[in-house]
Amino acid sequence: QARKVLDEMKALRSIAQNLRGEEDTRLRFAACVTVGERLLPEWLWQFKNRTPNAVPMVFMGNDPAVLAVIKSGEMPIGIVAGDYACEDFESTTILEDELVVVVAPDHPWAQRRVGPEDLSGGSFIAREHGSALRTVVEQTLKDIGDISLNVQMELGSNTAVKEAIESGAGFSILSRADVKRKLEAGKLVQVEGLSVPWSFKLLRHPTASLSSIENDFYEFILSMCNQEDTEPVKPLVGSLRG
Repeated sequence: QARKVLDEMKALRSIAQNLRGEEDTRLRFAACVTVGERLLPEWLWQFKNRTPNAVPMVFMGNDPAVLAVIKSGEMPIGIVAGDYACEDFESTTILEDELVVVVAPDHPWAQRRVGPEDLSGGSFIAREHGSALRTVVEQTLKDIGDISLNVQMELGSNTAVKEAIESGAGFSILSRADVKRKLEAGKLVQVEGLSVPWSFKLLRHPTASLSSIENDFYEFILSMCNQEDTEPVKPLVGSLRG
């Protein structure tokens, strides 16, 4: 009987060790769409090269959804964009960026600056309601001239918005970091006249239990962003420049 109990205890310890091992490999992370599509894949690849046993479990959504899963503890760390109140979390601004007007190369705006009447009259390709991007854009335009946008499409990801613009469907206002590659490739053109400050915050749930890999990834992102060669935000941001 004693032998049986010892064997059962040994089996339970083995199961517990296996479970701990599985848990230690988890990398639970939440990201807003801009980061999830543009920056996170490269970060995860570099981190996986350093930590091959890491198993990323990524949630991607708009900022309110990201904040919700971090607050619940389902995802202990994550990144949001915009100026959301983050008092419930440990918060660090990791990247400074700007929102800019972008169009296809053959769009009439590609060769000139834009004014308020252009933005209100053009065909705007928007992100969905609730996204930080759309919220900031609409509030900024309201503040600087009570400008309303002529929304022609509402799409659920930045990738879809960029593809629509590239096809000639209209214009949008997007993160410069997100459109950098398409600008360099000549597939999109940045239109002069509007720039809006934009930043990304790394959040950490203050009481959630992080695996060692999650903690390492948190520190890895901080170190990566400290090395980022980001362009300074231009003066007169958040205003139309005539």
